[in-house]
Amino acid sequence: MAASIARRFSRDGKLFAFVNSQGKFVTYDVEKSSVAQIYTPNLHLNVPCTCFTWVQVQAGGGGQSAKKKKRSSSGGGAGQTMVAFGTSKGGIALYNPATAQIERSFKGAGHTGAITGICSEGGALFTSGNDGKVIEWSLADCEQKKVHNVGFEKLTSLAATHQGETILAGSKQLKLWDTAKGKMVRQLVGHTSNIVLVEVVNDLDGAIYALTGSTNDRNVSLWALEGDEKIPAGLFSLDDAPESISARMEENTLHLLVVAKSGI
Repeated sequence: MAASIARRFSRDGKLFAFVNSQGKFVTYDVEKSSVAQIYTPNLHLNVPCTCFTWVQVQAGGGGQSAKKKKRSSSGGGAGQTMVAFGTSKGGIALYNPATAQIERSFKGAGHTGAITGICSEGGALFTSGNDGKVIEWSLADCEQKKVHNVGFEKLTSLAATHQGETILAGSKQLKLWDTAKGKMVRQLVGHTSNIVLVEVVNDLDGAIYALTGSTNDRNVSLWALEGDEKIPAGLFSLDDAPESISARMEENTLHLLVVAKSGI
Protein backbone atom coordinates (compact mmCIF):
# COMPACT_ATOMS: atom_id res chain seq x y z
CA MET A 1 0.00 0.00 0.00
CA ALA A 2 1.42 3.37 -1.03
CA ALA A 3 2.03 5.86 1.77
CA SER A 4 0.27 8.59 -0.20
CA ILE A 5 -3.10 6.87 0.28
CA ALA A 6 -3.41 8.20 3.83
CA ARG A 7 -4.54 11.76 2.98
CA ARG A 8 -7.98 13.14 3.76
CA PHE A 9 -9.96 16.32 4.37
CA SER A 10 -12.17 16.41 7.45
CA ARG A 11 -15.89 16.28 6.72
CA ASP A 12 -16.33 20.02 7.20
CA GLY A 13 -13.32 20.72 4.96
CA LYS A 14 -11.57 22.77 7.65
CA LEU A 15 -8.74 20.30 8.26
CA PHE A 16 -6.50 18.28 5.95
CA ALA A 17 -4.41 15.44 7.32
CA PHE A 18 -1.93 12.86 6.12
CA VAL A 19 0.51 10.27 7.43
CA ASN A 20 4.04 11.16 6.35
CA SER A 21 6.94 8.85 5.50
CA GLN A 22 8.09 8.90 9.16
CA GLY A 23 4.70 7.63 10.33
CA LYS A 24 3.67 10.98 11.85
CA PHE A 25 0.05 12.15 11.59
CA VAL A 26 0.12 15.74 10.31
CA THR A 27 -2.97 17.98 10.43
CA TYR A 28 -3.27 21.28 8.53
CA ASP A 29 -5.70 24.08 9.29
CA VAL A 30 -7.06 24.87 5.82
CA GLU A 31 -8.39 28.35 6.67
CA LYS A 32 -5.14 29.46 8.34
CA SER A 33 -2.94 27.59 5.84
CA SER A 34 -0.71 26.32 8.62
CA VAL A 35 0.15 23.13 10.49
CA ALA A 36 -2.35 22.59 13.31
CA GLN A 37 -0.82 19.47 14.83
CA ILE A 38 1.84 16.81 14.36
CA TYR A 39 1.23 13.56 16.21
CA THR A 40 3.73 10.72 16.52
CA PRO A 41 1.99 7.44 17.42
CA ASN A 42 3.41 6.16 20.71
CA LEU A 43 3.74 2.69 22.19
CA HIS A 44 0.04 2.69 23.08
CA LEU A 45 -0.65 2.17 19.38
CA ASN A 46 2.43 -0.07 19.14
CA VAL A 47 2.25 -0.54 15.36
CA PRO A 48 2.43 1.84 12.38
CA CYS A 49 -0.68 3.55 11.04
CA THR A 50 -1.40 2.48 7.45
CA CYS A 51 -4.58 4.51 6.82
CA PHE A 52 -7.15 6.65 8.62
CA THR A 53 -10.57 8.25 8.36
CA TRP A 54 -12.28 11.16 10.11
CA VAL A 55 -15.27 10.16 12.27
CA GLN A 56 -17.89 11.92 14.39
CA VAL A 57 -18.29 10.37 17.83
CA GLN A 58 -21.28 11.30 19.97
CA ALA A 59 -20.75 12.31 23.60
CA GLY A 60 -20.30 9.20 25.71
CA GLY A 61 -19.65 7.08 22.61
CA GLY A 62 -16.50 5.51 21.27
CA GLY A 63 -16.56 2.68 23.79
CA GLN A 64 -15.02 4.88 26.49
CA SER A 65 -14.84 4.01 30.15
CA ALA A 66 -17.20 5.78 32.57
CA LYS A 67 -14.40 8.09 33.71
CA LYS A 68 -13.48 9.06 30.15
CA LYS A 69 -17.14 9.50 29.20
CA LYS A 70 -17.61 11.96 32.05
CA ARG A 71 -14.47 13.88 31.09
CA SER A 72 -15.49 13.99 27.41
CA SER A 73 -19.01 15.17 28.21
CA SER A 74 -17.82 17.97 30.46
CA GLY A 75 -15.24 19.23 27.98
CA GLY A 76 -16.73 18.57 24.58
CA GLY A 77 -20.32 17.89 23.62
CA ALA A 78 -22.02 15.83 20.94
CA GLY A 79 -20.44 15.12 17.59
CA GLN A 80 -16.78 15.24 18.56
CA THR A 81 -14.36 14.96 15.64
CA MET A 82 -11.95 12.04 15.99
CA VAL A 83 -9.72 9.93 13.76
CA ALA A 84 -9.84 6.16 13.33
CA PHE A 85 -6.39 4.73 12.55
CA GLY A 86 -5.97 1.43 10.71
CA THR A 87 -2.72 -0.34 11.61
CA SER A 88 -0.19 -2.68 10.05
CA LYS A 89 -1.26 -5.44 12.47
CA GLY A 90 -4.90 -5.35 11.36
CA GLY A 91 -6.42 -3.40 14.27
CA ILE A 92 -8.06 0.00 14.80
CA ALA A 93 -7.29 2.77 17.27
CA LEU A 94 -9.45 5.85 17.93
CA TYR A 95 -7.44 9.08 18.15
CA ASN A 96 -8.69 12.35 19.65
CA PRO A 97 -7.06 15.45 18.04
CA ALA A 98 -8.33 17.63 20.91
CA THR A 99 -6.21 15.75 23.45
CA ALA A 100 -3.60 14.36 21.02
CA GLN A 101 -4.13 10.92 22.55
CA ILE A 102 -5.35 7.48 21.55
CA GLU A 103 -8.74 7.17 23.28
CA ARG A 104 -9.46 3.54 22.57
CA SER A 105 -8.32 0.43 20.71
CA PHE A 106 -11.12 -1.52 19.06
CA LYS A 107 -11.93 -5.03 20.32
CA GLY A 108 -11.92 -8.01 17.98
CA ALA A 109 -9.63 -10.31 16.03
CA GLY A 110 -9.27 -7.81 13.19
CA HIS A 111 -7.36 -8.54 10.00
CA THR A 112 -4.52 -11.06 9.74
CA GLY A 113 -2.37 -8.46 7.97
CA ALA A 114 -2.21 -4.73 7.38
CA ILE A 115 -5.36 -2.65 6.98
CA THR A 116 -5.34 -1.14 3.49
CA GLY A 117 -8.51 0.96 3.56
CA ILE A 118 -10.90 2.44 6.11
CA CYS A 119 -14.15 4.41 5.94
CA SER A 120 -17.20 5.24 8.06
CA GLU A 121 -20.84 5.06 6.98
CA GLY A 122 -24.14 4.65 8.79
CA GLY A 123 -22.63 4.63 12.28
CA ALA A 124 -20.18 1.87 11.42
CA LEU A 125 -16.54 1.60 10.42
CA PHE A 126 -15.41 -0.61 7.56
CA THR A 127 -11.85 -1.79 6.93
CA SER A 128 -10.23 -3.73 4.10
CA GLY A 129 -7.04 -5.75 4.39
CA ASN A 130 -4.30 -7.78 2.78
CA ASP A 131 -6.32 -10.85 3.78
CA GLY A 132 -9.05 -10.11 1.21
CA LYS A 133 -11.65 -9.40 3.88
CA VAL A 134 -13.74 -6.38 4.80
CA ILE A 135 -14.53 -6.06 8.51
CA GLU A 136 -17.46 -4.08 9.88
CA TRP A 137 -16.92 -2.42 13.27
CA SER A 138 -19.24 -0.66 15.71
CA LEU A 139 -18.13 2.93 16.16
CA ALA A 140 -20.30 3.33 19.28
CA ASP A 141 -18.94 0.23 21.04
CA CYS A 142 -15.44 0.13 19.48
CA GLU A 143 -15.68 -3.54 18.65
CA GLN A 144 -15.76 -5.88 15.66
CA LYS A 145 -19.24 -6.77 14.37
CA LYS A 146 -19.03 -8.73 11.13
CA VAL A 147 -16.56 -10.13 8.60
CA HIS A 148 -17.28 -9.93 4.86
CA ASN A 149 -15.29 -12.43 2.79
CA VAL A 150 -15.12 -10.32 -0.35
CA GLY A 151 -12.41 -12.40 -2.07
CA PHE A 152 -9.07 -14.14 -1.84
CA GLU A 153 -6.92 -11.39 -3.34
CA LYS A 154 -5.43 -8.45 -1.46
CA LEU A 155 -7.78 -5.47 -1.18
CA THR A 156 -6.14 -2.08 -1.67
CA SER A 157 -8.88 0.51 -1.03
CA LEU A 158 -12.36 0.88 0.42
CA ALA A 159 -15.50 3.03 0.47
CA ALA A 160 -19.09 2.48 1.59
CA THR A 161 -22.47 3.93 0.64
CA HIS A 162 -26.23 3.46 1.23
CA GLN A 163 -25.71 3.77 5.02
CA GLY A 164 -23.27 0.90 4.94
CA GLU A 165 -25.49 -1.40 2.88
CA THR A 166 -23.02 -1.38 -0.04
CA ILE A 167 -19.23 -1.72 0.14
CA LEU A 168 -16.86 -0.67 -2.63
CA ALA A 169 -13.69 -2.74 -2.26
CA GLY A 170 -10.81 -2.07 -4.62
CA SER A 171 -8.15 -4.35 -6.09
CA LYS A 172 -7.60 -4.32 -9.86
CA GLN A 173 -11.39 -4.34 -10.02
CA LEU A 174 -13.88 -2.37 -7.96
CA LYS A 175 -16.10 -4.88 -6.17
CA LEU A 176 -19.61 -3.87 -5.06
CA TRP A 177 -20.66 -5.95 -2.06
CA ASP A 178 -24.09 -6.17 -0.41
CA THR A 179 -23.43 -6.26 3.35
CA ALA A 180 -26.93 -7.47 4.29
CA LYS A 181 -27.03 -10.35 1.80
CA GLY A 182 -23.30 -11.07 2.07
CA LYS A 183 -22.73 -11.37 -1.66
CA MET A 184 -21.12 -9.65 -4.64
CA VAL A 185 -23.38 -7.31 -6.58
CA ARG A 186 -21.03 -6.35 -9.43
CA GLN A 187 -17.37 -6.09 -10.41
CA LEU A 188 -16.35 -2.90 -12.22
CA VAL A 189 -13.38 -3.26 -14.57
CA GLY A 190 -11.18 -0.73 -16.32
CA HIS A 191 -8.00 -0.19 -14.29
CA THR A 192 -4.74 -1.92 -15.21
CA SER A 193 -3.26 -1.74 -11.69
CA ASN A 194 -4.51 -1.85 -8.10
CA ILE A 195 -7.12 0.75 -7.14
CA VAL A 196 -5.75 2.78 -4.23
CA LEU A 197 -8.17 5.74 -4.16
CA VAL A 198 -11.98 5.67 -3.94
CA GLU A 199 -14.33 8.63 -3.44
CA VAL A 200 -18.15 8.50 -3.48
CA VAL A 201 -20.32 11.44 -4.60
CA ASN A 202 -24.10 11.95 -4.91
CA ASP A 203 -25.97 14.23 -7.29
CA LEU A 204 -29.22 16.08 -6.52
CA ASP A 205 -31.29 13.34 -8.14
CA GLY A 206 -29.93 10.74 -5.74
CA ALA A 207 -27.64 9.03 -8.24
CA ILE A 208 -24.41 7.74 -6.69
CA TYR A 209 -21.03 7.76 -8.40
CA ALA A 210 -17.55 6.57 -7.47
CA LEU A 211 -14.24 8.11 -8.48
CA THR A 212 -11.20 5.84 -8.45
CA GLY A 213 -7.48 6.10 -9.02
CA SER A 214 -4.93 3.30 -9.32
CA THR A 215 -1.22 2.83 -8.74
CA ASN A 216 -0.09 3.34 -12.35
CA ASP A 217 -3.03 4.53 -14.48
CA ARG A 218 -2.77 8.20 -15.47
CA ASN A 219 -6.45 8.92 -15.05
CA VAL A 220 -9.32 9.05 -12.60
CA SER A 221 -12.27 6.81 -13.48
CA LEU A 222 -15.91 7.80 -12.89
CA TRP A 223 -18.36 4.95 -12.23
CA ALA A 224 -22.17 4.99 -12.07
CA LEU A 225 -23.12 2.75 -9.15
CA GLU A 226 -26.78 2.45 -10.13
CA GLY A 227 -27.72 0.04 -12.92
CA ASP A 228 -25.71 -2.80 -14.41
CA GLU A 229 -22.85 -1.03 -16.22
CA LYS A 230 -19.44 -2.58 -15.50
CA ILE A 231 -17.17 -0.08 -17.28
CA PRO A 232 -16.38 3.57 -16.43
CA ALA A 233 -18.93 6.25 -17.28
CA GLY A 234 -16.05 8.66 -17.83
CA LEU A 235 -12.31 9.21 -17.49
CA PHE A 236 -10.35 12.27 -16.31
CA SER A 237 -6.89 12.27 -17.89
CA LEU A 238 -3.81 13.23 -15.84
CA ASP A 239 -0.12 13.77 -16.52
CA ASP A 240 0.75 11.17 -13.90
CA ALA A 241 -0.86 8.63 -11.58
CA PRO A 242 -3.07 10.18 -8.85
CA GLU A 243 -2.00 10.34 -5.21
CA SER A 244 -5.07 12.02 -3.73
CA ILE A 245 -8.68 12.63 -4.81
CA SER A 246 -11.12 15.10 -3.28
CA ALA A 247 -14.56 15.54 -4.83
CA ARG A 248 -17.93 17.10 -4.11
CA MET A 249 -21.16 17.90 -5.94
CA GLU A 250 -22.52 21.45 -5.98
CA GLU A 251 -25.74 22.13 -7.91
CA ASN A 252 -25.20 18.88 -9.82
CA THR A 253 -21.74 19.99 -10.93
CA LEU A 254 -18.78 17.83 -9.98
CA HIS A 255 -15.86 19.67 -8.37
CA LEU A 256 -12.78 17.47 -8.48
CA LEU A 257 -9.32 18.10 -7.02
CA VAL A 258 -6.61 15.56 -7.83
CA VAL A 259 -3.01 15.56 -6.67
CA ALA A 260 -0.83 13.48 -8.99
CA LYS A 261 2.69 12.21 -8.40
CA SER A 262 4.04 15.15 -10.40
CA GLY A 263 1.69 17.76 -8.86
CA ILE A 264 -1.92 19.02 -9.16
